[in-house]
Amino acid sequence: MKRNFTHLIGLFYKKCLLLLSLSLMMVSLSAQDMVTVAGLLQMEDSDPAPGIMISVNDGQYVTYTDEDGYYSLSLPAAGNYVIEPVKEDEALKGVSTLDAVFLIWHILGINPLNSPFKQFAADVNHSQSISTLDLVELHQAILLQTAFPNKKPWYFFYLNGSSPGLQQATFTNLTQDQLNVDFVVIKTGDLNDSAFNFGEEQVSVHSDDQLLISIEDRYITEGETFTVDFVAESGRVLGYQFTIDFDNELLSLEGLIPGVTEEDNFGTDWASDGIITTSWTSPEVQDLRGQALFSLVFKSAGSAWLSDLLNVSSSYTSAEAYNGAGEIIPVELYAKPASGAEEFVLYQNSPNPFTDKTSIAFDLPEGGVVNLQILDVSGKALYSNNAYYPKGHHVIELQPQLKGLLFYRLRCGEYVAVRKMQGL
Repeated sequence: MKRNFTHLIGLFYKKCLLLLSLSLMMVSLSAQDMVTVAGLLQMEDSDPAPGIMISVNDGQYVTYTDEDGYYSLSLPAAGNYVIEPVKEDEALKGVSTLDAVFLIWHILGINPLNSPFKQFAADVNHSQSISTLDLVELHQAILLQTAFPNKKPWYFFYLNGSSPGLQQATFTNLTQDQLNVDFVVIKTGDLNDSAFNFGEEQVSVHSDDQLLISIEDRYITEGETFTVDFVAESGRVLGYQFTIDFDNELLSLEGLIPGVTEEDNFGTDWASDGIITTSWTSPEVQDLRGQALFSLVFKSAGSAWLSDLLNVSSSYTSAEAYNGAGEIIPVELYAKPASGAEEFVLYQNSPNPFTDKTSIAFDLPEGGVVNLQILDVSGKALYSNNAYYPKGHHVIELQPQLKGLLFYRLRCGEYVAVRKMQGL
């Protein structure tokens, strides 16, 4: 019995060894029946293109390029394969107004795009030629943040085959490893290969190398229609782009007045959401100092300081300008303190009607003692206060705790004005 048991153990051990041996043989055979397809995806300037999907036979096998733009796939030997990079999103990645500058230079012959890849990227309307129509479409894409309607955002050219320029690499009865299935990445509209530079393009930190834009700060009152002038305080630039964010609960856009820029340099599709985009270019450096870039006309639904209602940002179109060397420089918005008033003005209180508090704004053409009174319908003074105010714009915050139809009267020397207000 003991011998039989030992014999069975020996047989089981031999069978295990046999199965292990067969498994190793199968692994060896499987390894011999596989081939490797690998390659590199780069922009023309050799920047790697990470995160690009590599599709084999229309998705039968899939992988992605790594941070160095490299990919590798193991495929069954003796198969027929079509290797194709695929990317359809991020249509405006790497696209900016700086590309519009390069496009203008090419059209005017100032600095032609000699590379066939750059020329292909510049033909954004897919007309097989480069013209001002491409410039118009490029500006529209930047302003409206939309894809190019007539051309795919990404193209991938296989250069190692017998037919360079194909979008795919095709292999029939593949029995040997293919380790150089490389593609050049072309991004529509990106003329300086910035799609994958990972922020390497540095922004100037020199105070003289920026586009500084000023607006004049002031107190805005409810129901007021007013104009904001955007004036360049400094900036020798080839172009710029940025987003204007404004408080859409208190401000509504009523109009746009061209200056250096024209109306087609703006995107107003999101104006109801408090967003305006702008993009402007010039074929040569323009000194914009002291020039009104443009003006915006708003109507107010409340009261606040203008600087609290409006700013320049990169929320949609990135805020950047370009110096004569084609380098990115910052765009800054500066709200100038309110200038001295030239005439006496008493503004409508805000809010009106009011409950527990309201604000009364006024302009003084010269400094003096200001007397503010709140009167009832009979002319009786319910509130009175005297204080000295210098020349300029001022706001008085009140908590009158009064109801009904009221009047407020402001007097400063020979100047006097009266307005109605309503307490709830």
